[in-house]
Amino acid sequence: MVTQYQFSSSNNLSNGGERLKLSFGAGTAIRDFVYDDELPWPTPPDVSDRSLVLIDPESLPDHTVASNWRSSTASGGNPGSSDAAPPFDGVAGVDDDHDGLDALLEHALGGDDGDPAAAAYPKVSVEPLEVGGAIADYLLIRIQRDLAAEDMIISAEISSDLINWQSGPAALLLVEETANRDGTSTLTFRSTQAVDSASKIYIRALVKQRP
Repeated sequence: MVTQYQFSSSNNLSNGGERLKLSFGAGTAIRDFVYDDELPWPTPPDVSDRSLVLIDPESLPDHTVASNWRSSTASGGNPGSSDAAPPFDGVAGVDDDHDGLDALLEHALGGDDGDPAAAAYPKVSVEPLEVGGAIADYLLIRIQRDLAAEDMIISAEISSDLINWQSGPAALLLVEETANRDGTSTLTFRSTQAVDSASKIYIRALVKQRP
């Protein structure tokens, strides 16, 4: 059974984040958490008319963890239903269209393993950015994700020798998420350290199935 709650203009939820508490009257809270509109929380719902969607609610995820939420695939969301795609049931490593992205990657990135023209390759660049009041060059990677493929986790890793890879805020920062019209969004990660022409720095997308 799906229960829907509607809010009037006088008591709607804040786009900037607030505390939500669900309980039976004065009893123990069923859910009590604070959502936000800044990274690492999904940002498209704050700047567009997308909805903030809880990933796999039947698994009872921790509502306070930003990575357990995503943007809806379309404007207005899907009240009373789900816009999630079926979990990946193909064979990882199989690349039917020979575009260099196997079936698992195509599922996660919003491509089509039967159409090489639909390959969603991550894009790497070095760009001047102002960080801490100074302008310097940083290594960036932009990764498209299929918002409906909520069974996948997408992040990035960085390395100086192609052997030892690092992730997390000490190495890389998620600096932007942009919603696309096709049900995908683009995640932009940048190196925490500036790079120069003598730097040997490598960056890659990391895709894995959610436990």
